[in-house]
Amino acid sequence: MDDISIIIPTKDAGAEWETLLQKLNTQRVDADVEIVVVDSGTSDRTVGIAHDYADIALEIPPEEFHHSRTRAIGADHAHGDILVFTVQDAIPVSDNWLAKLVRPLARGEVGITYGRQIAKQGAKPMDQFFYNYFY
Repeated sequence: MDDISIIIPTKDAGAEWETLLQKLNTQRVDADVEIVVVDSGTSDRTVGIAHDYADIALEIPPEEFHHSRTRAIGADHAHGDILVFTVQDAIPVSDNWLAKLVRPLARGEVGITYGRQIAKQGAKPMDQFFYNYFY
């Protein structure tokens, strides 16, 4: 399988940030996995934790953040053949999430994939509705 880069934009990622990085580092996938973090002005421990777990931890000024441009910065620094974009608060539900996500790409069956998002327990009713509706 091709090498994979996981790109995550961050800012004050919060209490589950380290859990996310731990889960990404323990994914069972037959590929080299690189984690690229692009932080835009964190005031908590996000960047320090990123340095502990990520392969690349970049910092940009908050005023330079833009949803697509920030991801593009991460992609420019990534080395993987497959780029996976996620967010700071999306926790994989299993240790084979990444393998399932990229399998159709690695087989050459598709050019893009996406995964289902499940609202966290206690999420706002509107978030629950939209996650169920769209995914």
